[in-house]
Amino acid sequence: MIKDEKVVKTGEQAINRLTNINQLYVLTSGSTASASEMIINGLKPFMPVKVVGTTTYGKNVGSITLYDSPSSDYTKESSANSAHLYAMQPIVFQIYNKLDQSDYINGFEPNIEVKEWHYWNNILPFGDENEVVLKAALDDIKGISAKHAKSFKFSEIKEVEVFKLEKRFDKEMYITDEFFNQ
Repeated sequence: MIKDEKVVKTGEQAINRLTNINQLYVLTSGSTASASEMIINGLKPFMPVKVVGTTTYGKNVGSITLYDSPSSDYTKESSANSAHLYAMQPIVFQIYNKLDQSDYINGFEPNIEVKEWHYWNNILPFGDENEVVLKAALDDIKGISAKHAKSFKFSEIKEVEVFKLEKRFDKEMYITDEFFNQ
């Protein structure tokens, strides 16, 4: 029989596992927001952070969803009043770093700008070292200056023939006459 054994949740090992990292590269787009931006802002006082890609979204605040659910402090959708179809999501906090900085409402500008949509004709799988944004970061790490890959102008895009919609619906969709007579 085990008698009231205390569980020790502390130790000698440092919680911060980033002690060996001296620079962070973050691959970004206009959809990079919230927690990703919090990482950028939070680590800037401690190490150089290079943003590679395009300007981030600029979300330096957080919210919580509230339902008509008094039995759960208004936070559980499962116990919400089923007659009410809406919820409220107020902004309840703003994110600051150690230096009291929170000024990224317009997003983080990239240190290395790569407009990946210019390379629509060369989309590579996630993690491929030749993917344009990842390659720009890896080249910077290796000390290689950026080289611009060819992007296509609209006039250079070849027209691709597609099936006419009315023909496709004949083959892909089945609608009975009863549907129109309701």
